[in-house]
Amino acid sequence: MARSDKIVLLASDIDRLKEIKKFIETNIGRELNEIIIAKEFRISISTLKRHFTTYFRVSVYMFVLNIRMKKAMELLIARHGTVQQIGAYVGYTDTSAFTHKFTKYFGNPPAHYLRN
Repeated sequence: MARSDKIVLLASDIDRLKEIKKFIETNIGRELNEIIIAKEFRISISTLKRHFTTYFRVSVYMFVLNIRMKKAMELLIARHGTVQQIGAYVGYTDTSAFTHKFTKYFGNPPAHYLRN
C-alpha cells in the first residue's frame, strides 16, 4: 500500500502558522530565516517548511521576500525615506543587496520609484 504524501494540518498547527505569519510581518526589519523562525516557535526546520508551504502555498523564504518587497514598494511610493533607509527598514543592512533583490523582483531599481 502506498503511503500518502498529503500533509494534514491540525487546528493547533494552523494557529501556530498564523502566529508565524504575524511574527514575520511585525519583525520584517529583523534578520528572518527558517532557522530563526523555527527556534522562535520551538519547532523543527523541516516541520516549519512542510507546514508553512502546505498552508500558505509558498516557501518561508518567498513569503518573507514578498512581504519585504511589497512593504518596500509601499514606502518608496509614499516617499518615506531614502533607498538606504527603506532597505534597512525591510531588513537589508546592505543597500546594494536590497537594490539587487528589489530590481530582480519588480524589474526596476528602487530609485526609479522615488523619481517618478
